[in-house]
Amino acid sequence: MHKFLTNFVKYKELHFLARLVDDIFFFWHSSTENLIKFIELLNTQLKTIKFELNYSHNEINFLDTIIYIDKNTNTLHSKLYIKPTAKKSVLTFYQPTPHTCKKRNTIFTRITTSTYYRRRQHFPN
Repeated sequence: MHKFLTNFVKYKELHFLARLVDDIFFFWHSSTENLIKFIELLNTQLKTIKFELNYSHNEINFLDTIIYIDKNTNTLHSKLYIKPTAKKSVLTFYQPTPHTCKKRNTIFTRITTSTYYRRRQHFPN
C-alpha cells in the first residue's frame, strides 16, 4: 500500500499524508470536485482496494481523534473522539476469558480505563 500511495503523493494538491493500516488522512488544497476526481482515479488503479471518501472543511474524525481548524487562529487542533458504539465497560477478572489474557490485560486495562475516565471528568472536551 505504501508503494502504491507514494505514486500519488506527487500531486501538488495533496499535502501531509498519514496512514495507519487501512485509514488514510491528508490535506487537500484544491476544489472538492478535484478531490472527488482524485478518489475516483485511485479507485481505478487497484481492483482489490476501494477508497471511501470522508471529508470536511472544518473537522474530521481520524482514528480516535477529531482534527479540527480553530477559526480564530487558523491552526489545527485535535481532541479525543469517542465512537458512538463505545461502552464504558471493563472485563472483570472473573469473566470467561483465557487465563493468559487475564494475567496480562486485566490490570493494564483497568489502570488505563480509570485514568481515561478521570481525565474526561477534569478535561471534558
